[in-house]
Amino acid sequence: MQSLNFTARGTVDSIITELDGLMVFDTVIERKLKKVTTPLWILVPLAIITLFLIPVITPVPFIICIAILIPLAIYRDSLKGQDLENRKLELGRALFNVIGQDISPGTECYVEIDMQGYIKHGQMLDRQKEGFFGGLTRSRYSDRWFSTRGKLCDGNVFKISIEQSVKRVEKTKRKYVKITESISESMKFLIKINRERYPDISKLSSLLQPSVSIGNLLIRKVQVTDNLVRIQAETGTSRRTKGRSGTSLQGAENLLTGKSVISLFLHFYRELQKCR
Repeated sequence: MQSLNFTARGTVDSIITELDGLMVFDTVIERKLKKVTTPLWILVPLAIITLFLIPVITPVPFIICIAILIPLAIYRDSLKGQDLENRKLELGRALFNVIGQDISPGTECYVEIDMQGYIKHGQMLDRQKEGFFGGLTRSRYSDRWFSTRGKLCDGNVFKISIEQSVKRVEKTKRKYVKITESISESMKFLIKINRERYPDISKLSSLLQPSVSIGNLLIRKVQVTDNLVRIQAETGTSRRTKGRSGTSLQGAENLLTGKSVISLFLHFYRELQKCR
C-alpha cells in the first residue's frame, strides 16, 4: 500500500521523478475507484429490492447480492485509503518544476508532503461539546502538510511550509452526523539572503509590505532581520459540508495551489532584484 506521507531528499530531478510516479499511481487508483463504485450503486438498491420483495419466494438472490456487495465495499474502502489528494501532489510538482530551474543540478533539496488529512496528521488545538447530551461538538485543528527547503543558484537558502487551520463543527442529527469545516491555509516563506549577491538588503523592508494580495494569498507579516527574511501569507476561508446527501465545498479557490506558492516566490524575487 502506498504511504500517505511523501518524503524525499535529493536533486530536483529525482524529486520530480518520484512525484510523477506518485501521480501515475494516484491516477490508477482513481480509475479503479470509478470502476468499483458503479456496481456498488447498482447492487445496493438491488439488495434492498431482493430483501423486501423476493424473500417470499426465495432468499437466494438477496444472499448473492450481499456476497458480492460486502467484498466490493471492503475493496472500495481500501482504494479510498490509497487515494491521494491531487492538489497537494500538483503543488509540489509545480513548485519544483519552476524553482528547480534556479537550483544547481547536483544540489540536494528536501520535501515532505502529507496526504493523511488534518485529523490523522494534524494537531487538535481544542474540543468542546455543547447542547443537550453533547449533540454539538466544536474543535480546532492545525496541520502543517507541506515543507520544503533547498539552496538556489544565487546562494540564497529557502524554506517553505504550508499549514492548514480547520474549525470543525459536528452536529448530531436523527439519522446522521452533519460536519461543517471552515478551512484556511497559511504559507511561511523563510529565506537567507546571500549578501555578496544582494548587498543592499536593507531596501527589502520598504519593498516588501504586508496587506499585499498575491493571487489568493494575502501577505500578513514581513520581517527582515540582517540577511534573514520571513514572510507569512494567508488565504481566505473555504467551507466544506458533509451531510446526508454527500459532501460540498464552497470557496475552493481559497485553497493553496502550486500557482499560489510560485506567485509569492516570484513576487519576492522581483523585489529582491532591486537590492543588487
